[in-house]
Amino acid sequence: MHDIAGKHGLHPSRSYPDGNMPRRENAADRPARMRTVNPKYIARNHRVEAAIAAATVEGDFGPFQSLLAVLARPFDEQPEMEAYARPPADEERVLQTFCGT
Repeated sequence: MHDIAGKHGLHPSRSYPDGNMPRRENAADRPARMRTVNPKYIARNHRVEAAIAAATVEGDFGPFQSLLAVLARPFDEQPEMEAYARPPADEERVLQTFCGT
């Protein structure tokens, strides 16, 4: 019998730091686990751009403060900040970013 797994470097002891293959998890548990490692709120380009524009053009730091507040707790449910979790609408898409944003 051929060692196909070994030939392709697929031995668990070589693929995983502890030598054990990951356990299969219940598909129903996966979303909850993903929420523990993937933040709900991130610095989306359209929100960053709006905060920068408000601060530099209008002298209004409110959008910047709101963005900071929501990003301080990126894994927590924040119903009042739900708009920060959504991707941009077509008219909000940022097509060009600059170094440092």
